[in-house]
Amino acid sequence: QDATLCYYKLLHNDYIRTKIFAGPKNVLDEENVVLYKTYFSQYKYLIDLFANGTVGCNNIMCYGSPGVGKSRFIYLCSRMMHCHIYSIDLSQYVNNKTLLMKMFNGMDFNLNPGSTALATLFSSMFSHDKKCIIALDEFDYAIEKIIENSKVDNNEITLDPTGKVITTNKLDRLELSDLLELFQGSVPMPNRYIIANTNNFHKINNLIPALFRPGRMTSIEFKHITWDILNEITMHYYEQEMTHKPLNITIPTSMIIEEIQNYKQMEKPFDEFEQHLINLLKASL
Repeated sequence: QDATLCYYKLLHNDYIRTKIFAGPKNVLDEENVVLYKTYFSQYKYLIDLFANGTVGCNNIMCYGSPGVGKSRFIYLCSRMMHCHIYSIDLSQYVNNKTLLMKMFNGMDFNLNPGSTALATLFSSMFSHDKKCIIALDEFDYAIEKIIENSKVDNNEITLDPTGKVITTNKLDRLELSDLLELFQGSVPMPNRYIIANTNNFHKINNLIPALFRPGRMTSIEFKHITWDILNEITMHYYEQEMTHKPLNITIPTSMIIEEIQNYKQMEKPFDEFEQHLINLLKASL
C-alpha cells in the first residue's frame, strides 16, 4: 500500500506544504511490529488509563549539539508511523493563546476571512484514527519570547521589526504555565506526538522544570556518534572500516556525511576522506 507524507509549516493565516515521502509503506520487522502494537498503538492510552488511572503523553524533547540528528529523528518518526509533520513556531503565538490551544487540541474554530485553507487543515490535524507529529524547533527561543512578552503591560502597543503596530492583550497572552496544559491536558490525545528540539535543554529545565515530569514530556539527549557507528557509516558509503585507532568524536554527524560526499569523486575517496576526518577530529580535541 502506497503512502504520501507531507511536512506542513504553519503560518499565521496560511501554511506551506512540502511532500517528504511518496511510495510504499515500510515492511516492519518483527521487533518493530511489537513496538508498534505497544507504544505507538492508538489503543495504548486506554490500557494505561485502566491500569494506572492516568495517561502518559507522547511528547519528546530532543536536545544536543547542532548536527547530531535531532531534526532527522522527526523525519524518521514520520516514516515509521506514516503520519504528517506539522511545524509550529510557538514564538508566533505569544499573544494568541486561544488559537494555539485550539490547534494543539484539534478543536473546531474560525479564523479571519480568507483563512479557509488553514482552518480546514487545523480541523483535520487531530482525528481519532489519524496520527500526526507536531514539531517545535528552537524551543528555547520560544521560551525566551514567552518570558519577554510576559513583561509587557496589559494592552500595550508596540511595533514589530517591520514597523507594524502590535497590541498585546494580556488575557490572551501565552504564559509558561500554559505550556503544561498544551503538553498534557485533561483529555488524552493518543494520536498526537509532540517533538521539540533544543540546543539548551538545561536552560529550559531550570525555567520550567514541571514540563519534564514523568508522563508529560520525555527528554532524550542526542550525542555525537561513537567510533563503531562511524565504521558502520564508512562501510555503507565506502565498504571499508576506519584503519586509524579510535578517537573521541566531537564533530556533528552532518559534517561527517558532508565530508563523505565531498570526497566520493576523488581518486582514492576513502583514503583521502579518512585522512581529512582524522585531521578534523584531532583539531577538535
